Amino acid sequence: CFGFVQTPNITQCSGNNSVQLKDLNIRDACYGSNASGTFVLKISAALQSPQIHVEATVMGSRMPCTFGTVGSCTYDICRGTSPAEKFLSKPWNSSCPITPSDYRYEISFFINTFLQFLIEGHRINLTARVKDEGQDVGCSKFEIELRHKKIQA
Repeated sequence: CFGFVQTPNITQCSGNNSVQLKDLNIRDACYGSNASGTFVLKISAALQSPQIHVEATVMGSRMPCTFGTVGSCTYDICRGTSPAEKFLSKPWNSSCPITPSDYRYEISFFINTFLQFLIEGHRINLTARVKDEGQDVGCSKFEIELRHKKIQA
């Protein structure tokens, strides 16, 4: 699985695109491996108190939010305290309002082998909706693939 690179097609799914996910690249997304990714969060209007609502589905079934970071979760990106919220809000020091800019991210994470028994199929559909003070300000949809490691002989 080493060297498996994905550049998912991102579809904007909101009438308001003040927040957009762009330039997503994922490397080595395999069970039992360390994966990495890069992406840009393009914010084109000041945000006062945004939240990101992520819905993850596999074969049409919604994945629950696990450990507050994986699956269908909501992230407060101004006052959040979970590791995922702190990661997302690091470019603006977890302080709002958020000024318009292109915020670049790099992330590394381990994909536990046990997940292959919880996830039916190998494709995860993700929708990330951003709301600011109750108003939709962006929505991005994309699909990622998880692969099994090839056993070396």
